[in-house]
Amino acid sequence: MKTIKGLLVVLTVAMMGILPVSASAQGPMGDEEALQMMAPVMGEMFSQMIRSMFTELAKRENADMLATFTRNYYESLVAKGFSKEEALRIVVSTGMPTAPMMK
Repeated sequence: MKTIKGLLVVLTVAMMGILPVSASAQGPMGDEEALQMMAPVMGEMFSQMIRSMFTELAKRENADMLATFTRNYYESLVAKGFSKEEALRIVVSTGMPTAPMMK
């Protein structure tokens, strides 16, 4: 299984143009080697993702949607029987909604 994962990483890296295809044919590569080769690319992808996220969050319409969500969430909690104090604590502790993979 480890060899298959290593091979998949090598093929993925080769397809992304980081490795020449001939390098992937030299034999299985260790997971550590593959991770070291991919680290700069993954770092740049992460940086781009963060920049894009903050660019979107900085837009007024997105802040308005977040404010609407927060108000609706608070009011729904109160409507379901939570006290105003409990609802406020829940909303504050929940913070900004995120994608499941970001938690």
